[in-house]
Amino acid sequence: MVRLYFSILMTTVMRSPAPGKAMVSFVLSKDAKVNVTLLDAAGRVVENLANGSYRAGEHTLRISANPGAYFVKLDAEGKAELQKLVILR
Repeated sequence: MVRLYFSILMTTVMRSPAPGKAMVSFVLSKDAKVNVTLLDAAGRVVENLANGSYRAGEHTLRISANPGAYFVKLDAEGKAELQKLVILR
């Protein structure tokens, strides 16, 4: 599990025990507009996981995808974070 810290947010990408599943958790220190995108290894958008306003606090999003290598991109308040995610069978 990798944790990166920003002044506004912290995110964690975790593999779920169930095959083809993962979770993205992020913590906002203040209310913010958040966009979370699942990208394939080539950087193409696979799914928009979240796009909207979120209150300060912890939030968790579930990901269901075919096995493979992905990136999860989180944008909030002008800051961005990209984390690698590998989903196994």
